[in-house]
Amino acid sequence: MPTDFTEVAENAIQHAANLAKAGEDEVVLLHIINSDTKSKLKKDGETQSDLENKLQNTADELNQKHGIKASYKVREGSIFSEIGDVAEEIGARLLVIGTHGVLGMQHITGSHILKVASTSPVPVIIVQSKGVNASGIKNIVFPIDSTAENKQLAVQAMNIAKMYDSTVHQFVTHSTDEFFNNTIGLNSGYATRLFNDNGVKTEITYQDPKGPGIGKQLVTYASGVNSDLISIMNEDRSLAEFFIGPENERIINNDEQIPVMVLNPMEGLFIYQSVLGKYGKE
Repeated sequence: MPTDFTEVAENAIQHAANLAKAGEDEVVLLHIINSDTKSKLKKDGETQSDLENKLQNTADELNQKHGIKASYKVREGSIFSEIGDVAEEIGARLLVIGTHGVLGMQHITGSHILKVASTSPVPVIIVQSKGVNASGIKNIVFPIDSTAENKQLAVQAMNIAKMYDSTVHQFVTHSTDEFFNNTIGLNSGYATRLFNDNGVKTEITYQDPKGPGIGKQLVTYASGVNSDLISIMNEDRSLAEFFIGPENERIINNDEQIPVMVLNPMEGLFIYQSVLGKYGKE
């Protein structure tokens, strides 16, 4: 859980705490010391020890308020590499990060957040300033497209859904190509079987081929079902037909401030093994 001590980062910490409590996990706070940090510390007359005291106090508060394990790490370097490196080092299951304009010390904006997410070995949940739903993540929306990687997204949506007894809403995209539409149908069938086999509630809706852009339709639909999370893939190659470049940024920075889970495609095709409770290469 990277933090730069801004209000947006504090809100992201509360989201991380909610997830950690539901998944019986630990929250590891992370601050990356860079030139922005050093300038801010000098301006405020503070030292790295003061910064670490703030992190420890936050970890103690999370433990007392939520009853979860919490700790912190401090690294020096670039947010674009260190965050992903630390996530891999500690064996993180999720990375939660706040996005905002040019504020605080880390300057993590919509365009930068995708660069940070691209280095993560685990799914990244990106939040804005909207607070945590007291009931947790009860509704999840994810787009069904024609890519093989879409199955990976279904697995991650299922993992979150099982933590909260959520409903997963499939937003089935539309293509002008019949072959792609057939593949989209197969991916939706796979996702439906996956959810049914694992006791996850699911509903299906379809993109209006005559409607506005896919990003706008997706967010509008997510808002209509009171979604607490939207899931997308973070690679132009796998989303070239639907989420090209700026569409990802629009979804992440959506006006409804719905948190967005971003997943980097894994090597090979990963299929969920419902009997084993894990997924693996096929």
